[in-house]
Amino acid sequence: PKSSLSTSDSGSAAQLSFTNGPLDRGLCWCRARATSSLPVPLSPWMRMLERDGAGVKPASAVLGEQPATRIDAYGLGKLEGMAPLFDDLYAGARRMGLPVQTLMSEYAPGQFEITLQHRPDALRAADEAVLFKRLVKGTALRHGRIGSFMAKPFAQAAGCGFHIHVSLQDAAGNNVFAADDPAGTPLLRQDIAGLQATMVEST
Repeated sequence: PKSSLSTSDSGSAAQLSFTNGPLDRGLCWCRARATSSLPVPLSPWMRMLERDGAGVKPASAVLGEQPATRIDAYGLGKLEGMAPLFDDLYAGARRMGLPVQTLMSEYAPGQFEITLQHRPDALRAADEAVLFKRLVKGTALRHGRIGSFMAKPFAQAAGCGFHIHVSLQDAAGNNVFAADDPAGTPLLRQDIAGLQATMVEST
């Protein structure tokens, strides 16, 4: 796991990267501390796979003839090749009320990242993340692909995980983590230190 600073609409926010793990205790703490003002956007990475005679491999494009091994990080080529699948994914998200936002291609073949809009209720955000995973798997299956959130399906390719952006507001709506100082506020540093101290229990 790692922590860093990332810019959001409400200022600099702590960003934590996980592969998997129970976050129940952290979510309960968040709800008790700032239920009405803790935005929790998720950015899960996923892989699109397809079956072959030897097992599974990175999925080829639904449209066109892009090779499955193509690397197109942050480009549009892989997105265009998977357009029918992702069109259905976004349509399904609208029907389910899931706050799916940005889509981008990532470094490994068949790897993509989608951002879910932040919610003031951290537990609801966690529920929506689980529903989103089911939506991805079902949509991919209808297009003859396999939606996977495995951390490392291929040893030779970049792995997958997800990260959570967290910002904390005071009663006046001010982001108490935001600061002009690149090191952040003392409260932000204390927050990161606490997360690091309890990280082993969450992985």
